[in-house]
Amino acid sequence: MPVRPGRRGVASTLVTLSACLAGQPVDGDTDATPTGPHAALVTTLPVPVGDPACPAGGVRLRTGIDDGRDGGTADDGELQDGEVRTDDLLCNGVSAPDDTDVADTGATPSDFLPLGPLAGPPGEGVIRGLGGESTSGEGALGATVSVLVSQTPAYGQLVMSRTGTVDTSFTLPTWPAPILGDQPLLVDTDLVVPELAAGAPRDPGQLYTAPGQLGLFRWQGSGPSLVSSLQIREGATLTLLPGVDGAVAASFSGDVRIDGRLSLGENDDGRVGTLVMQAAGFVLGSTGYLDLKGADRTGDVNGQAGGLLTVEVAGQFAGKSTAASTFAVLGTLDTRGGDGLRGGVAGTATFRSSSLGVLAGTILGTGGAALGGGSNGTGSKIELDVAQGPVLVDVDADLRGGAGDGLGGQGGSLILQASWARVHGTVRADGGAAGACPVLSCSGGRGGAFRLFAFDGPVHVDLDLSARGAAGSGPEATGGVGGSFEIDTANGFAPGAPQLPRELLVAGNIDVSGGRGVVSGALAGSVSIRGGSRGDTRSVVALVGYDRLELDGGPGRSKGGNGGSLQLETTSIDGETKVGGVYADPTVLARGGTGAQGGFGGRVGLTLGAASGDDLPERAVRWAGTADLRGGAGTTLGGGGGQLSLSGPFEVRVEGEVDARGGDGLSGATTAGKGGRGLSAAHGATVRSLRGLVHVGAPLRFGGGTGGRTGGGGGTVLVEGRRVAVAALIGVEGADGVDGGDGGRIFVSSLGLDSDVVAATFDVAPGDGPGDLGEPGRVYVDGFDVTASWWSP
Repeated sequence: MPVRPGRRGVASTLVTLSACLAGQPVDGDTDATPTGPHAALVTTLPVPVGDPACPAGGVRLRTGIDDGRDGGTADDGELQDGEVRTDDLLCNGVSAPDDTDVADTGATPSDFLPLGPLAGPPGEGVIRGLGGESTSGEGALGATVSVLVSQTPAYGQLVMSRTGTVDTSFTLPTWPAPILGDQPLLVDTDLVVPELAAGAPRDPGQLYTAPGQLGLFRWQGSGPSLVSSLQIREGATLTLLPGVDGAVAASFSGDVRIDGRLSLGENDDGRVGTLVMQAAGFVLGSTGYLDLKGADRTGDVNGQAGGLLTVEVAGQFAGKSTAASTFAVLGTLDTRGGDGLRGGVAGTATFRSSSLGVLAGTILGTGGAALGGGSNGTGSKIELDVAQGPVLVDVDADLRGGAGDGLGGQGGSLILQASWARVHGTVRADGGAAGACPVLSCSGGRGGAFRLFAFDGPVHVDLDLSARGAAGSGPEATGGVGGSFEIDTANGFAPGAPQLPRELLVAGNIDVSGGRGVVSGALAGSVSIRGGSRGDTRSVVALVGYDRLELDGGPGRSKGGNGGSLQLETTSIDGETKVGGVYADPTVLARGGTGAQGGFGGRVGLTLGAASGDDLPERAVRWAGTADLRGGAGTTLGGGGGQLSLSGPFEVRVEGEVDARGGDGLSGATTAGKGGRGLSAAHGATVRSLRGLVHVGAPLRFGGGTGGRTGGGGGTVLVEGRRVAVAALIGVEGADGVDGGDGGRIFVSSLGLDSDVVAATFDVAPGDGPGDLGEPGRVYVDGFDVTASWWSP
């Protein structure tokens, strides 16, 4: 099978992959058709650290048929060497480079990423979560990006790096010929299979389904026989007609292989029904087409909803309750809703297996468009559930909500659940835009979702997700709320799965912006990534190749929205774990939106939770990016500046500039240009270490915004640690106006009374103007007022 390469390829210090998941057919006749309903088996075996093929360890994935070939024992539920058809390797990341000094940490090199930029070229990845604009009311809040690593009892570490790439490529496994059994159905010409009620006449050899019964039946004259397997050849179409209840349920002891077209027809009520399939294995080939699309309608008829599909593959259907099973979707899955007076809701598709799932095709899952008012259809929900094995994804999925006259349709969702995963592709799950509205106002559709839950082992994701909320229509319209991106790998281990190193690597582009409205913009969505381990394995979470985060609040007429936030945190579940460090270096734009009153600037927070152990370089908090957290400009009142919070038990470093000044107030309000202090009376910036060094090596700007009448006051900055070194500008100056703003406050406190202020500039000057001069700010070092040493009027 051809390789489906990743677009970016993680080539970083710890996360460079030494091998792809490459299907290696085992010697022998893999195309021979098994003689009976033998189960398809998949096993996953841990590869130890130090293995020549996988230096950092990994997983061996073996597939085969329980047919007793080459000395194996048939139908015993175990995969012997002679029964293996493919033998694949998925390697973990390699160790840290030779120049990384970890000799004194008491840990092996692979326990840590070097706490800095990852090896590889600069990336162009963007996380975008803009608050929705309002043309007459309030703009909306920017997105929240939250990344958490929780650990017990091993090490956990978190890195967000501009550089590096993630390799999510894999070779499709070699799928053996289908297990046919004693009553196979081979479809090589078009065929329609109806549902026949009890007592209905049947012709000899006729194929049919029966109400309330699982299976596809063939009439033998004196009674039915159960079809054991299904194979649809390329160019042929099998149409299953649901009955009055709208459902078709087909259970096969063998495999289902679709290289042609499988369609679910309309029932007597004109609806696309529900298809439930059970089989030993399921493959929708690259030329296959699974058609569950709802029909388009004209006139005063609503568009037809897409069909509902459930595919369950498990060894028990081949007579083996413990046997493994696989599904693969390599062709086209069509669950679109039909256009009509109201748009039809797109269908849903659920695939379940016990050991392996592959999604490497195309999904057409848009909601139907409303052509005469009313609502547009919701996009598809696609779910893949693998109980004790991997899910491998390289997909192009269109799950957008319907866009037409009336309410915008909600975007769909892609949900993955597996022991471990490799994910690549493009998912479009935007809400549908509201069109010409037959009532006063129609809201835009909200964005959809991507969710991945993994129980064990490495998770590598390089995905482009667009899940934007859409614009509303009408004089009182609201926009659609932005969607969500969620990964969770910290929920423990699947029963029976090998305990593998936890590597969660994320790359790509994510857009969860809120939609534009009239009376109000819509909130941006959220990005939530949670990694970690509750077992004796290390854990690394790396967001790779991200150049910038765009989290601005939306502009509004009356008020701008507040900027969003970036929160990166590692924490010890038991309070004793020697957790790793936190590093980030992207550009963060989380400015308040403009309006009559500007929105507050956003927030950047990096936190290393309480941890035992020594103060080591790998357990530091390092901010090396650039953050623009300025308050939004206002025609009457500028927005307050944003916040920075860096905290850890050991070393904490500021290596990148932060600008969180208040927004300008442009007209003559008496409080115009209020700025600098963040939310309420909270510190604008807190840089704190409980037991180690705090080093400020890049400017922190928390001054006020310029006022048309009164300049904004400066903010408050607290720098505190066992030992403190400040070697860069800290500015909390008041801003100019007719009346100048007051200067802010700077506190530099060393718990060990060892503050070192070197080549630093503290700007606490008041704002100037033709009216009143603002009050000067103050500088305190280890409790002493040293303002005169650093500033003079």
